[in-house]
Amino acid sequence: MVSPFGPILGNLNSLGFFQFLFPFLLILAIAYGALEFSLGGGGDKGKKIMPKSANALIAIIIAFFVMNYSGGVGNSIAIFFSQLFGQGMIVAVGILLVLILIGLFGVRPSDLHDKPKRGVIAIAGVVVLIVFAVFMGSGTSLGLGGISIDQNFWTIVIFIVILLVVMWALTKEGGEEKKP
Repeated sequence: MVSPFGPILGNLNSLGFFQFLFPFLLILAIAYGALEFSLGGGGDKGKKIMPKSANALIAIIIAFFVMNYSGGVGNSIAIFFSQLFGQGMIVAVGILLVLILIGLFGVRPSDLHDKPKRGVIAIAGVVVLIVFAVFMGSGTSLGLGGISIDQNFWTIVIFIVILLVVMWALTKEGGEEKKP
């Protein structure tokens, strides 16, 4: 059976939805949210600098300038956003997978703040990384053909681990002194 999404996406593309409308709406939402947070009080009604109508007008003007820019660069803005959000979703699914695997050890994301459970979390994290490394080293690519596990990869991993240990050592709080 032929998928109906191909012609629909083609029609949306030919009408300029990806090149003009979606970047316009995306920047409109981001600009309005940022203006409301910074100038509209950010939830604190006492510190309101500008009314919502002014923030909305400024956000619409910014979005129109972005739409004008996206027309000047052709389809590259649509390709950029498509790649950015597509690859971002791959990263988000990877983070979700790590959370699921760590959850198998009985660790919740909210437990990251509990000091007694940090050891269990560290062990679970190491196990997840080892399983991931073994899986990637076995030749299965999960559709991530650009990832190659070689000496450079392990050098970067070791560097990041050392950097994390140093940052942890520098930022940990001093132990409590015992009172006599």
